[in-house]
Amino acid sequence: MALRKLVRFTVIIDHLKVYDLLALCEGSALAGSLNIQPVKHGGEDENGGVKPVEGTADFMAVFVAQHPRFKTKEAIAAAEKVGMTKASIYARITKMVADKVLKRVGTAEYSTRGGSKKTRNKKGAVSVPERLVALIRSQQNGTGDGVPLASLKKAIKAAGMKPTGVGPALSALIKAKTITRPSPGHYRLSEG
Repeated sequence: MALRKLVRFTVIIDHLKVYDLLALCEGSALAGSLNIQPVKHGGEDENGGVKPVEGTADFMAVFVAQHPRFKTKEAIAAAEKVGMTKASIYARITKMVADKVLKRVGTAEYSTRGGSKKTRNKKGAVSVPERLVALIRSQQNGTGDGVPLASLKKAIKAAGMKPTGVGPALSALIKAKTITRPSPGHYRLSEG
């Protein structure tokens, strides 16, 4: 008697196809049981595959880079739109304060270290991260090491902002993959 070949398959499918899968497996399974679990994901990538869920650390790094001064409820509202919980955002903000990335500037209001009210220039137009991206874009040349930190701090100070806000803003931009650090103390815009 010839041995039958058996296979086990694992697949991620649209929840609307579960009934079809159950109908296929009904009465055909030789061992085990059908295991159906929801899959958390961050949407589809350009190839139609599943992107991983964005973590709160990545989410808050991008959020803080875009909002150097914010209220907790603003961060929670943005996070809930992408499926994150209030508790995860509260925990991440607490950790960022403990790590001295953020500081509390009011009731449920935070800013990047060295940023507070001075994260915008005298006209109130451009934040430190936005200004840094523009400076790096204008000063990086060819395939060199990128723009030195000293140049960035000097330009931020000349714009009337505190140069102590440069470090946290650069860290947030690196986490958001907006810029890269090709060598110590030098920064470039990310490719693509």
